[in-house]
Amino acid sequence: MNPIVDIVSTVAEATGESHTDLPPLLETIDPEAIVAFVDSAAADASLAFDYYGHRITVDGDGAVETAALSEAALD
Repeated sequence: MNPIVDIVSTVAEATGESHTDLPPLLETIDPEAIVAFVDSAAADASLAFDYYGHRITVDGDGAVETAALSEAALD
């Protein structure tokens, strides 16, 4: 399981865009920090950040969830 691939794939699927059309994740958060978090965090810990109009949550076990931000949150 690779949380970086999962994040980009999940957002691409949610937006209907190709993963190659999304902005680099590195412009939002350091991917190495995400991997380090998953490698060292307790399973019940979570990390959340916004990427390309979505709130991304990564659990300590590497599970990735995404939720679209409201239009108001994007303004």
